[in-house]
Amino acid sequence: MNFVGCFSKIFWVFYGCFRWVLFYQIGGFLVGLCKGLSLLNSGELGVTITIEDPVEYLHHKDTIFQREVGTKVKDFKTGLVDAVRVNPTTIVIGEIRDTETALEAVRAGLNGHRVLATLHASSIKEAISRLWAFLNDQGDELLVQSLQGIVAQHLIHITNKKNIVFTRH
Repeated sequence: MNFVGCFSKIFWVFYGCFRWVLFYQIGGFLVGLCKGLSLLNSGELGVTITIEDPVEYLHHKDTIFQREVGTKVKDFKTGLVDAVRVNPTTIVIGEIRDTETALEAVRAGLNGHRVLATLHASSIKEAISRLWAFLNDQGDELLVQSLQGIVAQHLIHITNKKNIVFTRH
């Protein structure tokens, strides 16, 4: 089986105060994130705010509010700060690109919000290194206190078929 996709993304799920799990995925970012968000919102999980650049998939649930960078919010950090003020249950960050966004994501998780976010990386090791670099000395202790586990998820083609499946280990 061949891995699909030319880029990798990292998914963080912050399960409230001091709890988050890191998901590493090769390819299929949009499908994986949307599926995860659908699963999270299949129950009574409250309001979700997404911050995306651009919005690639429209959610048709009245509890999911999508905000596009450059249209409804200035940047990811500003969108995240604004989202926290609304006090949603879940916040989705399309991509962590800078120190400010990384710090706000950790703070939101420590404040009790569930946060899903992505970060470009080619491996779990690189993802953790990049996150450490973003956080510098400002958030290292917060990361150590919050990270609970890492789940690797790969999008692969089934041999001789057009189907795509997710595997995780």
